[in-house]
Amino acid sequence: MLKTAEGSVQFWIGDYLNYGENAYGEKYAQAVHEKQAATWMNYAWVARKVKISLRKEILTYKHHEVVAPLTPTEQEAWLTKAIEEDWSVHELRAAIKAAKPTPPLPEGKYRVIYADPPWQYADELIEGYGAAKAHCPKFFFACSVSNSTILPVRASNS
Repeated sequence: MLKTAEGSVQFWIGDYLNYGENAYGEKYAQAVHEKQAATWMNYAWVARKVKISLRKEILTYKHHEVVAPLTPTEQEAWLTKAIEEDWSVHELRAAIKAAKPTPPLPEGKYRVIYADPPWQYADELIEGYGAAKAHCPKFFFACSVSNSTILPVRASNS
């Protein structure tokens, strides 16, 4: 029972916020705690995009979040497939991505410089998360932003 409640609370909050916005306009914003605003705005968006009739109790809120940008017909199809295949959220996301056609690259030449040097980071090592500052210098040289602006770039005819 608690697992079901845990998987539904995001929709409860989202539906409540959407109701409040429709019923009270701007006043509903007073119900949102400032520190939770971004999270609750996402709950409201998913609840607005995935109608109650399309929600699958057996799936998590995160499954519904993955299909929220899709049309209702696509949401229904993907959520049903996720149940049939017993997909995790990651598997559902991967299947949707794999099903999207890759647009063709433009033909001909175009002028682009793509640079991704090994940047220096100012982050600190956080237990269990790692950090670029602590690990990157052990594996490769990292450029400062000022040094990366003087990297040689040569013209190419190809």
